[in-house]
Amino acid sequence: MTAYTSWFQIEDGASAPSAVAYTSWFQIEDQGLPTSPVMTGGLAVTNITTTGYTLTWAAGTDDVAVTGYERSLNGGSTWTSVGTVLTVNITGRTPGSIDQCRVRAFDAAGNRSNILASDVGLNATSVSTSVISNGSGTPLASTLMNYTFFPAGRLGSLSGITMLEATATTNSTGVLTINGLPTGPGILLVSFRATSGTSNSTTDKVYYESVTVA
Repeated sequence: MTAYTSWFQIEDGASAPSAVAYTSWFQIEDQGLPTSPVMTGGLAVTNITTTGYTLTWAAGTDDVAVTGYERSLNGGSTWTSVGTVLTVNITGRTPGSIDQCRVRAFDAAGNRSNILASDVGLNATSVSTSVISNGSGTPLASTLMNYTFFPAGRLGSLSGITMLEATATTNSTGVLTINGLPTGPGILLVSFRATSGTSNSTTDKVYYESVTVA
């Protein structure tokens, strides 16, 4: 608060100025320049799945009022307003990927706060088979396998279906775990090379089962 005093004199140009005829006193409140909101604490991440998660943060502060919050994913200049809530659900993300999340507050004057940030690793989709054995019943441990995954759980018509083909290696007990498959039901077909009888010829042995990727 700043105080001011004003005074007035009457002068006709021919004589000396009069004594002070009027005095006033007033105060002006210094509002100061608008300040940016402040965010404290961290950006909490919960409920992580293969395609989404939840972001939560503490309320920001401002010299007048925080009017909302906005979030951004994976850098860049694009920010999305989420209103005045302190938590938001993020969906539709890529399984096994890492998202760089940012949240900030803003006020009615358009000032933006400091940024809260966190990296989020989404769960990878995977499926594990039962033990894969050769014709003699011996588990095929640490064995390189070829696999084909048919989404939607069918081996017949492939119309509208994108099958996935790659290789993976069984673990020490003969179980094959495959990551990065689309979620939902499907047919997993696994093949490996095996010796046929006592000859040197080899043949493809096929193993398959109905699975649900989660």
